[in-house]
Amino acid sequence: MIQLKPTLAILALLTLFACGKEDEKDKDPVDNFNRKELFTNLGDKVVLPTFLEFVNTSDSLFQKALAFQNQPSTNTLTELQTAWVQAKTSSKKIEQLKFGPLNDTKMYSLVDKWATNDGFIEGFISGTDPINNSFINGKGATSKGLPAIEYLIFKNGDNATVLSELSSNSRRVDYVVACCENLSLKALEIASFWSPLGDNYLGQYSANTGGGLDGSLSQTVNQMSSHIEFMTVTKVGKPLGKELNTGIRTSQLEAYISETSKEALIANIKIFKSLFTGTENNTGFDDYLDYLGAMKDGKLLSTAILEQADLVQSNLENMNGSLSNELTSSPQNVEELYQNLKALLVLVKTDMTSALSVTLTFSDNDGD
Repeated sequence: MIQLKPTLAILALLTLFACGKEDEKDKDPVDNFNRKELFTNLGDKVVLPTFLEFVNTSDSLFQKALAFQNQPSTNTLTELQTAWVQAKTSSKKIEQLKFGPLNDTKMYSLVDKWATNDGFIEGFISGTDPINNSFINGKGATSKGLPAIEYLIFKNGDNATVLSELSSNSRRVDYVVACCENLSLKALEIASFWSPLGDNYLGQYSANTGGGLDGSLSQTVNQMSSHIEFMTVTKVGKPLGKELNTGIRTSQLEAYISETSKEALIANIKIFKSLFTGTENNTGFDDYLDYLGAMKDGKLLSTAILEQADLVQSNLENMNGSLSNELTSSPQNVEELYQNLKALLVLVKTDMTSALSVTLTFSDNDGD
């Protein structure tokens, strides 16, 4: 009988184990669903158009900032604010698409990381360095992007004060314009990751049909789960006081200065539904779940998920006024929204991932 030294024995066992263990990255699909058709459709009909929309709205915001700089007035300020809301809405759509290069590069934080650091911004404005795109590009994520622009052009509906502050300090306007230019350039860079005219991750995404951790299935479903959790815990739960029983804190809302927190959440849930269904009459995750025969409480799991997402959207759209007002005047409505988001999270994070044999790779609430 051959006796191996302890170290050699351990190495031999590890070698045998490694040979018998399937590489998670290279796992083949466990079913015959046409994943290539799914990912091609999502890329063509949902992902790429969403990035291109962000390019357009960001460029429009930059143009409105230049117009305001050229002629500050109530009208040009209102147009600038409207353009900001449109860009913010587009940003909330790509927030759901933080997989692939957008996750690898962490680029999204450079366009929409909140809350902003107003102390840093005021310090930069009070300085003497020329404020331009190059200046902004060298600053941290909490000093630029959409939240920084929001801080400078909104004040909870008090446009008279905003106009006075901007008109009396050209460096304040310079900061707005430079942030808008930087945002528009970052939007182009983000879109180029996916564009066939750029890095063409679109082609890689469509072809990456494997069932491993690096496959398009795992990346997309993990981000969908992570983002629903982020909406539940951070965007609604924290302002509602669910964290450490802190009580209602409207200042914890995203985009609370512009009073567009509700609109941001509506954009979030709409892009989730588009990603889930692949848009009307096109292949989506709902079709995949139906193919697998996935059920939940006597109904198709896909139906349960869509019905729950519709409830969340309905909660938001039926609110009177801003989410901030709803928190203070009718917190029970925000509590209902929170509970419906929690139910959607269970359906996606537990039931959907299980049905699709996807391993969750993100830590709780680390998504955004």
